[in-house]
Amino acid sequence: MKPQLLISALLFMCLSWASVQAQNNITVLKQRVLFDNKQGQEKPAEMRVNFAPLVPNGAKASVCLIPNGPVNTACPVFNLPQPQCFTVTKPAPHKFSLILKSNQTVTKQQMNCALTYSIVPFGQPPNYFGNPEIGVAYRLK
Repeated sequence: MKPQLLISALLFMCLSWASVQAQNNITVLKQRVLFDNKQGQEKPAEMRVNFAPLVPNGAKASVCLIPNGPVNTACPVFNLPQPQCFTVTKPAPHKFSLILKSNQTVTKQQMNCALTYSIVPFGQPPNYFGNPEIGVAYRLK
């Protein structure tokens, strides 16, 4: 193999890895959302946006979350409207509360609400492409 080709491939892999590491992402702060009943109780799932180091302080972002797949199968407790959107600012406040709503599918066993998110500069349309899926755990008390 030619050394130039090997060096080019290595450089491409390093740049790709660095760009992935520099993306904004979301951390779920609450271990699990606990519902008291199945009658439409609303509870917050606390989350935080982790801004990439190159995003300047004071920058605003629009954060939107949608369930993966149809609401009634992929994430039955996702509260409409869909998507749920929030505005966050670096460095603070960059926490937000996604509202989940209990229904007849909630059980005592831990379940997972699979979500896809978008973090874009404030005023831009949502872009869900390329972000990893996040999961919010929930159960009935």
